[in-house]
Amino acid sequence: MTTNGPILIPSPIPQNATPGEKKVYRLLRQQLPSGYIAWYELTLSFRADSRYPDFVIIGPDQGILVLEVKDWVLDNISQVKKTLFVLRTGRRELKEHDPFKQARDNVLRIKDILETSRDPAVVHEFGPHQGQLRFPYRHAVVLTNLTRTAIAKVNGLPQMLENLPVFLRDDLGETFVKRLLDLPSKFKAPMSASQVDAIRWILYPEVRIENRPGKVLDLRQDRAVKNHLSEEAERALGDPLTRLV
Repeated sequence: MTTNGPILIPSPIPQNATPGEKKVYRLLRQQLPSGYIAWYELTLSFRADSRYPDFVIIGPDQGILVLEVKDWVLDNISQVKKTLFVLRTGRRELKEHDPFKQARDNVLRIKDILETSRDPAVVHEFGPHQGQLRFPYRHAVVLTNLTRTAIAKVNGLPQMLENLPVFLRDDLGETFVKRLLDLPSKFKAPMSASQVDAIRWILYPEVRIENRPGKVLDLRQDRAVKNHLSEEAERALGDPLTRLV
């Protein structure tokens, strides 16, 4: 399927997304190359447990990239402890795993789902890497309201973020996606269109198209299906204390 730009699912982003998520969504739509697919809050169900990563990006020359987006402001962060953030909202405090762990857990969930499929388009069938993915998977964090000046004021935060794939408010400009796609990768060769389709088929089964005559949808029909099914991504975001704005 040929497009003139990236595919973002759902389109548009739900109104109950955070301002930071909406900003990242706009940048992905504007800056991702043609042929890329980006999901907002894709449901990842595996062994009776579900996760909803903020963004899952598939690129023919990138593999899979998961983004965790946080709208935290400086006053939200009360304390930083290794892989734990103590967040303040009003008179209450909330302990939350650091966003890098969240992003890493989500990308490992995708790895598990794809490898469990045993689809030869996405996993090696033979050799020393049998059963493992044929392409890389990475993760990054976007802190949409924090600048480098701000994080320097939080005890322990600069040390935690050092050498980690993090993007701050300073980075959310014209070169955001370019820098995102320049993250270190062991990628050796671009994925074929059939591999991209296989990943999409496994991760987003609601738009599966059977490989039978008369079952191929054109681009307009395919987008209509995705728009119709975007209602799932518009569910309530859950406990607002876990998504500080």
